[in-house]
Amino acid sequence: KLHAQHGGSFDEIHLSTCWSRLGKVARGADAFRLQRDPELLAPLTEQTAVAMDGFGARALSTTAHAVAKLRFTGSPYTRLWEAMRARALLCRGDLNAQGLANTAWAFATADRSEPDLFNALAEEAIPQLPDFSPQALANIVWAFASSSRHAPRLFVAVAAEAPPRLPGFSPQAIAMVAWSFASAGVPAPALFDALAAEVTPRVADCAPQALANLAWAFAVTGHARRVPSLLKAIAA
Repeated sequence: KLHAQHGGSFDEIHLSTCWSRLGKVARGADAFRLQRDPELLAPLTEQTAVAMDGFGARALSTTAHAVAKLRFTGSPYTRLWEAMRARALLCRGDLNAQGLANTAWAFATADRSEPDLFNALAEEAIPQLPDFSPQALANIVWAFASSSRHAPRLFVAVAAEAPPRLPGFSPQAIAMVAWSFASAGVPAPALFDALAAEVTPRVADCAPQALANLAWAFAVTGHARRVPSLLKAIAA
């Protein structure tokens, strides 16, 4: 409604804020209705795609994250995703740690495995890893693993960055990291030792999916033999 009334005067900040608000308020039946009827947001989608060349890094990552969170994919949104990809490549050097994580997560969630974009995001992320929050670290390795994007330098860097910071990770984030490394096939025995040591006392706080991901990751990597206490805690 707001866009219908004032959209003609929206700049990139207004547009990204509009998408962000939609991502936060559209839940349940409202989100389902929007997903089923793309025409409801066609004017906003088209205007955003056209205006994308003027988006800054923050507005870009915010918009991509919101569009992905709403599960807006497929042909009605192809032009918007292509515009966001092109813009992300151009302004990748301006993305901060959260922006890099959000952009990677968005394209992975939308099932848009863009090799050139993911390669660029990996290279930009590595020197910024100390600035990543625990959840952002988990999100970026999840994005690469779930998109089947090979980024060994990024994973090696995360394996070195994460262990001393694991007390700040939620159990779910720890499970995401374990799943991501196992799915990507990146050996990281020291990281898995640290993950097990941190999450074992907190197994009771894990959601069922996190428990399943942990069990799978440690089994697939063969690391389960090294941490029997974790598997016992999961099975209890």
